[in-house]
Amino acid sequence: MPMKDLRNRIPSVGPGRAHPSDQPSIEAQATPRQTDLGGRVFELNTGPLPGSIVESVLVDGIAQGHVMCRSPRFVVWSELADRVHVQGDNLPWACVTRMWESPRGAAISDDEAWCVVIGLGFVAFPLRPGREMRSHWRHPFHERWQLHLPMTGDLAGAVMFTGVRALSGHQFGLSTQWGLGNAWTTREWVYDADTDTIGEPHDIIDEAKRRQSVRPEVSAQYAQERQLAAPFRDDRAESTAEAGTTFEFDPQGGERVLARGKPVGEVLCRSSRFVVWQELGSMVCAEGEELPWLLLDDMYGGARAAAISADQEWCVVVGCGFRVRHLRVAGAYRTHGADPGNILWLDEVEALGEHRFRLRGGSGSLVHEYVYDADSDELRLVASGETDVIRRRA
Repeated sequence: MPMKDLRNRIPSVGPGRAHPSDQPSIEAQATPRQTDLGGRVFELNTGPLPGSIVESVLVDGIAQGHVMCRSPRFVVWSELADRVHVQGDNLPWACVTRMWESPRGAAISDDEAWCVVIGLGFVAFPLRPGREMRSHWRHPFHERWQLHLPMTGDLAGAVMFTGVRALSGHQFGLSTQWGLGNAWTTREWVYDADTDTIGEPHDIIDEAKRRQSVRPEVSAQYAQERQLAAPFRDDRAESTAEAGTTFEFDPQGGERVLARGKPVGEVLCRSSRFVVWQELGSMVCAEGEELPWLLLDDMYGGARAAAISADQEWCVVVGCGFRVRHLRVAGAYRTHGADPGNILWLDEVEALGEHRFRLRGGSGSLVHEYVYDADSDELRLVASGETDVIRRRA
């Protein structure tokens, strides 16, 4: 499923993949040469979309992030999902900030004096030693995890920026398509680094995309559904059939997801009435009888498994915590264990009787087993120990 500005998405390394040593601090590194990057290597690779190219950042041969922007003298990249790094002439390598919701892109002014990095809000800093770090429209990491849903509470006025470009002087165009209800409107603000001010937004309409849409408005029967995939698609398709997305079995016995014939993901679980799948490594979707195409989550680290209850009322997806969805239009949706400060990593899920699910996860040989009850929305630890012991008990 084509999503907005995918070239600025960061593939998560998941649990246990962080490089154990040589991780930068917020300050510049004490290295003998400005070009020293702590063993990091930049490498061009094929991107997630056909014909796209991504410049990956590798540490000991393992991809840890990607370059967001380059200029003749500087390079700005993201690493380990939330860290923003910079290096260049007279500017030793440094991790300048962390953006828990992941940086989505960056731009450098034409004279290479300023850099702006976007995500939930944005940061701006001059490209020189002893830099000042400006932070605007940023919010505490624990306030919100489901960023693709409408912002509420303290984040009601938050902006998830999806694009940034350098304008004349030290001005930058900061744009978003997030939460606008269609794929043909882009809302842009102009930030001036010299005065540290942000202008009023204006909307840019892509008439070609609007004409190509399957329908201009959401179908009436789905008006109350908050997780429709349609607003994130150029064609506004409310079903995989409309979008030309198909499913086929692969030689390994799994089931692939194809967008107009090109593989984009894999099926996590299927019942007689519903299918739950993952696209582009982290986009968890669901569809079924009387249920339109839903985007449940852009799941940090990607989903590991999913299960549907025997009566096909509830679905649980595990990975970075777990997501729970009532398989009805405008059904309940819950997220647990995904707080960035205390992630519950899970690898397996199994539907038990009624609306209960067995969840397993852990690190190394130590495994924890839980039982989740969707009716009461309660999670209970039932076993903890070595992997083989836990499996014999099941």
